[in-house]
Amino acid sequence: KANTWYHLAAVRQGNNAFIYLDGAQIGASTNVIGTPFTSADPLTLGYAGHHTAHQGLLARARVYNRALAPEEIKAVREQDRLAQPAFRKSHPIDFNLYDDHNQFVLYIDDEPAGHRLHLELHNTSAKDLQLTKTSDTASATNHHFELRFRPGTLSNKTLETLKDVANKTRVLGATTDWDFFMPNTDSGEPVSLYLLYKGSDTLFKSNEKRRVTFAHISASATGGSRGTQVEMRPHQITFVNATTPITGSRVQTLHITNQRGLKNLPLHVAFIGSNRILNDAGVSTSELKLQLMNVMREHAEHINNPKISLRVADQSKNISASQLIVTFDVEDTLNRPWALCRATELNDFKISVELVKQVKEKRGQQEVWSEQREGNVFTSEPSAGALGESRQWTLTPKKSIDLNPGDYLLLTLAGLKSSLPSGMANLYIHYENIPGYWEGQFTCQVEKAPLLFQQVAGIGTSVGIGASAPQAKLHVINQNQEANHGNTLILGPTTQSNLRLGYHQDYSWVQSHGGKPLAINPLGNNVGVGITNPQRRLHVMGQGQTVMRLQTIGSTNPLSQTWDILIDVDDVNDQDLMFLFNDGRNTGNWASAWVEPNGGVRSNSDARLKEDIKPLQNVLPKVLALQPSTFRWKGRVTEHRDIGLIAQEVEKVFPHLVREKHGGYALNYDHFAVLAIAAIQEQQRVIEKLEKEISQFEAKPAAQKSAKAKPTTKKKAAKKKRALSSR
Repeated sequence: KANTWYHLAAVRQGNNAFIYLDGAQIGASTNVIGTPFTSADPLTLGYAGHHTAHQGLLARARVYNRALAPEEIKAVREQDRLAQPAFRKSHPIDFNLYDDHNQFVLYIDDEPAGHRLHLELHNTSAKDLQLTKTSDTASATNHHFELRFRPGTLSNKTLETLKDVANKTRVLGATTDWDFFMPNTDSGEPVSLYLLYKGSDTLFKSNEKRRVTFAHISASATGGSRGTQVEMRPHQITFVNATTPITGSRVQTLHITNQRGLKNLPLHVAFIGSNRILNDAGVSTSELKLQLMNVMREHAEHINNPKISLRVADQSKNISASQLIVTFDVEDTLNRPWALCRATELNDFKISVELVKQVKEKRGQQEVWSEQREGNVFTSEPSAGALGESRQWTLTPKKSIDLNPGDYLLLTLAGLKSSLPSGMANLYIHYENIPGYWEGQFTCQVEKAPLLFQQVAGIGTSVGIGASAPQAKLHVINQNQEANHGNTLILGPTTQSNLRLGYHQDYSWVQSHGGKPLAINPLGNNVGVGITNPQRRLHVMGQGQTVMRLQTIGSTNPLSQTWDILIDVDDVNDQDLMFLFNDGRNTGNWASAWVEPNGGVRSNSDARLKEDIKPLQNVLPKVLALQPSTFRWKGRVTEHRDIGLIAQEVEKVFPHLVREKHGGYALNYDHFAVLAIAAIQEQQRVIEKLEKEISQFEAKPAAQKSAKAKPTTKKKAAKKKRALSSR
């Protein structure tokens, strides 16, 4: 319809989506899946890039970071409606009905005097209004304001008072500016109260407020505590210099509150355990337990009916259900540090109610009390309180319940999260429609804090930091963190050296920060790893596994190479200390060396670990080129002389045995044993060759002797001497 404003709202909650038109749901989908579209472009309403452009006006657009409840959408729509200039023009007069405490409440009351109800009228337009009348007596045709109440709203006593013209002064008091009239109406029909302003100031100016008070007003007890609406209709009112009367009506909601019976409900409300919830940036969930106990046990003999009855609704008898309404403030669009939590932190919140009855049992000759528990005895319906300020959950019994003295309800508030500042927040438990008692409420203070405590079996009082259910004397929970940025527990100022403890999902850690070393037992005492009674300064118990691993980080070598140290227990009678090396190529661990109990050292030399095997050759000349030396080490205060080789000299003949490490040259002395073996073997081959040649030479004279005559003994000796000399 053209030239008409419509209120449109779209809500997505999980995979569900809803469309509301003027506060009423007109469409829904339960299969909204996929990732919401994200763009750096500005949000544009009425955009014609992909759809037909909106042909009209847009106003009061909002985007919320949570899903609004239907009641909230209706409240927003009403706010927008009242703010429209066209509405204000046709509905220029607003009104409020409230009690002596400025609450929008009507009371169910047995007091004959009833309560006072104040009416405030406000000209919200920018123009003055003219009040006209035909006489000073109010009637259904001669009045300025009509208040229409729903059937069953006002008590019979109030209706009788308002219908009797003799009670006008009793109801209005000393004022002479107002008159009222209430006609007789049939049962089940709305009740109208006609008001006439008969004072001299008939010009109702812009932004002016006028008030009138009614005494002896009470609500009907039928239906118990409930909400109701009152409609205000203007009559015989025009804008100044206009002839068309104003007809637009307005509606206000009133809460009907029970104040019949005893004023104070004998329920004792207390927390079971701690009254704290964690405010750790909304990460951890907390749980509160509240006990609502009938405390009339001590005086039960002096009371006719010591039980507290919670009833279910019975429409045939106009009986409303008893209700417990749990309410607390939340932070929504406005900054409310006093609230319990943010509205977005209520996704996991739920309330459950358990009934606990005290039952007397006979055990032997004694009578003892025991508890019988019944869970899930209430329904819980969430709803919005004051828009953006509070949330409330209405708890209604599933069956009629009698709380005898000592019986109690146990309310569990689970899934509470908070990221608001530390401090106290109020939690309200409002009760209504409990036979024999007024409406009322309990106020419980909940503390938002980073630290909780509770009683744990076998531990006693446990304290939790970030732990909603601490399981140790001190139980600290934080996010999984790495040691370089961890802040779960810090000992010392962060501006200098400090010790930090924390955990990651894959490991726990202890780290010294501030570029300072970590000292363990710097004053002495033994340190044990895997053992509770260390016998040495460092005592490691490995139980047949690797007891130590050495691994470097930040190396230019991309492979992760490690050294493991363990005790080889394959032979229980000969347990060696084993060193294992892994080069990071997934070729397995190399048993690089064993240190035997007798001091011997064995190195790995398995052929299965070797390739490209070649014999050493021409070693002897190189070994002969080496110059063993005796020397003293520089910088050592000792007269002791050491022996060895000079690395720079060795490098000339055996360069692969020399490595430059940390600005100096180092030798692998173990390899010289292999070189010695190779040199001895080469020397042996030389010796064997010489011996063979000597044997061959000695065999020649014998052959010659058989061919010639034997010479004299002296000649033989002379020949042999010459032969040796020539050789």
